Amino acid sequence: MTEEIIVEVEMRKKGQLTIPSEIRDLLHLKDGQKFILIVNGSEIVLFPKIINPLDKIGLLGSEDEQFDFKEKLIYYKSR
Repeated sequence: MTEEIIVEVEMRKKGQLTIPSEIRDLLHLKDGQKFILIVNGSEIVLFPKIINPLDKIGLLGSEDEQFDFKEKLIYYKSR
């Protein structure tokens, strides 16, 4: 079971919050990383945005190579 960490942070004038360095290090968060923020009633939940490898598919080569990669990814995910 993962240990729960609770910290107090302060919101700045422009709505900015600072994630303490211990937490950034623990979660391997980097400068410029994007997050998903969910508001559920009076709760705020913050998740690091995960990059979908299919979003970067154009970096992999020709259309045929891209299609092969997509097929392989679907195959391995279904196993």
